[in-house]
Amino acid sequence: MNTIKVKEKFDKFINFLFPLNHTCNLCGREIFSGDYFCKDCESQITYNDKTICNHCGRRTFNSEEYCTSCSGRETYFEKARSAYVYAGALKPLIANFKYHNKKYLAKIFAKELSLLYYKSFFNCDFVLFTPMTDDRKEERGYNQARVLAEEFCKVTKLTLIDDCLIKSKETPRQATTESVKERRLNLKGSFKVENKQKIKGKRLLLIDDVMTTGATVEIICETLKKAGVKAVYVLTVASVSKGPERID
Repeated sequence: MNTIKVKEKFDKFINFLFPLNHTCNLCGREIFSGDYFCKDCESQITYNDKTICNHCGRRTFNSEEYCTSCSGRETYFEKARSAYVYAGALKPLIANFKYHNKKYLAKIFAKELSLLYYKSFFNCDFVLFTPMTDDRKEERGYNQARVLAEEFCKVTKLTLIDDCLIKSKETPRQATTESVKERRLNLKGSFKVENKQKIKGKRLLLIDDVMTTGATVEIICETLKKAGVKAVYVLTVASVSKGPERID
């Protein structure tokens, strides 16, 4: 073996052990590990792996069947789960993914969601994502929920469906002070189902980035159920803790 090939193999071995181009996906600091984040940033990200509401999956102080966010009302989904709590350093990370073309973050999020999918024993026929209107997609350049769902399906080998659920009209962006009731009124009639026969009687998995009030998920799931879907499960990258259980 000549000297050049020996050097190439040696360089590959060194790069494998010490990947100099491996940086933290939040702060950009160089890290010498296979992790996604440096230790400082990791400590500012809260994984949603402790006590949760068994229905909506939001973080709670104590494990509950129904927390104050979903108790006493129809949510139309069977169960929802999220990988992270929407707080701290995760907020700018999601913003980068959602608004600043950092689509590579979908690989990180999809891996966490795939683990959560199997851990939660969901057993779905197809995967859907929260759709955008054509105008909003043109404005942003991409639908982050679709990017996330595509990466998720690459990992899980589940089938993605993109021709059944559409957003037929634009709605105002959600305000931080908006209640679930107000948000539901704004969203009413904004989603439609096409090709109903494809999903009738099926168990679907809906993927999105963040569950805030939960109104968007509820309206979509209600629309799907009225179209004959048997069951809808929800996975989001993060969710907001609400009510007495809220953890900032």
